[in-house]
Amino acid sequence: MGAERIERLDSAERVAQRVNHLMFINGRMTQRRLASLIGIAAPTIAVKMTGRNRWSLEDLLALCEVFGVSPNYMLGFEPIESVSSQKEIAPAARAAGAMTLVAGAGFEPTTSGL
Repeated sequence: MGAERIERLDSAERVAQRVNHLMFINGRMTQRRLASLIGIAAPTIAVKMTGRNRWSLEDLLALCEVFGVSPNYMLGFEPIESVSSQKEIAPAARAAGAMTLVAGAGFEPTTSGL
């Protein structure tokens, strides 16, 4: 076998990676905005994104609803590239203004290794 490193993420890390990607491709949505859309506190999102707390089933289902993706996608069973920015934000979230917020300058989740 080669010296290639196979990246293995646990389920919480995979969900955080997918959330980070979806937030980025949907107008660089902030964690605060995402928290309000799924009904949890903004600091809780931050803790879950860093892996200090795990995502609950309710969180996962709410994320799927907001971004318009399947649980299989969120858990990493579908390629991360299989989603485009046109279908991630559910109509209700779009109407609530999810596309109007921008993350801090210089932050690119797709290249930051998250």
